[in-house]
Amino acid sequence: MRRWAGLIVAACAAAVSFPSVRPKTQKVVLQRKQPVPQKPDDYARDIYQAIKRDDWPSALQAYQHARRARARLPTNCYNGILNGLAKRADGDACASVFEDMRVLSVEPTEASRTALAKAHALNGDGDKALEALRGGTDWTPKLRTYAPVLNCLFSSGRVEDALRVWREMVSRSVRPSGELIVAAVAAIDDDHTLATFLGSLGDVCLNRKQLEAIQQRAGGSFMHVTNGKLGNLQLPGAGLTTTELASVRQGLFDAASQSSERDKNELEKFDGFLRDHPWRFTAVVDGPNVAYLNQNYDGGRFRPLQIKAVVDVLEARGHRVLVTLPAKYCEAVVPNHSKFATPLPSQEAEQALEAEEIALLEEWRMRGMLYAVPRACHDDLYWILGTTYNCLAVSNDRARDHWTGVFDSEAQYRRWSRAAVASVAISPDGVELSCPPVHEHASFASISSEGASIAVAPEEDAGEWLRVDVVFKQN
Repeated sequence: MRRWAGLIVAACAAAVSFPSVRPKTQKVVLQRKQPVPQKPDDYARDIYQAIKRDDWPSALQAYQHARRARARLPTNCYNGILNGLAKRADGDACASVFEDMRVLSVEPTEASRTALAKAHALNGDGDKALEALRGGTDWTPKLRTYAPVLNCLFSSGRVEDALRVWREMVSRSVRPSGELIVAAVAAIDDDHTLATFLGSLGDVCLNRKQLEAIQQRAGGSFMHVTNGKLGNLQLPGAGLTTTELASVRQGLFDAASQSSERDKNELEKFDGFLRDHPWRFTAVVDGPNVAYLNQNYDGGRFRPLQIKAVVDVLEARGHRVLVTLPAKYCEAVVPNHSKFATPLPSQEAEQALEAEEIALLEEWRMRGMLYAVPRACHDDLYWILGTTYNCLAVSNDRARDHWTGVFDSEAQYRRWSRAAVASVAISPDGVELSCPPVHEHASFASISSEGASIAVAPEEDAGEWLRVDVVFKQN
């Protein structure tokens, strides 16, 4: 009985409500999640990804989002948008992007300015294209900048403006393409201007298709050069003038002095050697270049006998030969700079010359036809200096790393290299030397008051030239 009474009391107690201890019901308020603001890198990522998958609408939309947020993007990101707008000839939109860059202090690059010029040019707005080309002072336009502007001017009949831009381009050592030359020829309607233009092309050579396009406009016929002549038109001789050679000589001394005063003094000694030697040398051999020819294999080495093979060929042709060798190669033990030589750690690979090779070097020294370039001096400067005394240089090294410090221009370097340096090949069949041409491989025009004879050079040395004869209309 007591048990049942206890259960009834417990049940009643559980059913009784006690307001003072009942938990209060809390009202739950749902808050809206605030968006996380994007960073400039996020906008740039969206733009890059859209451009990469060639989704231009998405790229432009991402750029507009960044623009509204006044986000400062990387320069390459702006360039991607500018290039896309340029392809669509949207010059005004390109100008707007340029303004965004200015406001946010983003410095335009050559690619930025090229895209702006290209956009205006493709849109046919030559004035704005010229303005973009000449905007800014801290950049150098390239061919990709000039080409669309020139094509725009030529196609719209603004030949004089185009030729002014052309002269500016050439003065900055920018070489025109063959396609651009053809576009210019098609636009020039005055024969005297055409003759002057073609004659000033220099060593910019054209392929057969481009030459045929010029022939359609200017007439003429194709022919080969014979004994330095194109028909009865004498082409200019190959190589540099006496004045130009003197300038190159000074450039070599300047290059040596930049290394050290000793280097300059040693090069001047060699200059005196060439000038005062009882022989008048007519060929100079770049000794190391020839000795290491075909030696990039396991067991390759410095081979003086290869130099001898070249000397023998030159002497058989009537040349007085000088061999230049760094002093370290004029000893019994010399370096081995062949590709697969295996020196000890922290040491230079070496080789001992054979008795026949040592005797050969001694014979050349006794005959006065070997010049040992002092240690730590740049031996390339020595054989290049030899060419300023009208020596034919034999080397497969075209000395491209020297033209900016020694030659006045790249065009002058190419003329020198083509006329003064013979390449060499050595095989079991013997020695083969290239023959520098006796005439300049460059377009040329002989102009008088009555007319002009024009020679336009082909790409191939042995290809047919285009000969054009023009009779000027007399007023």
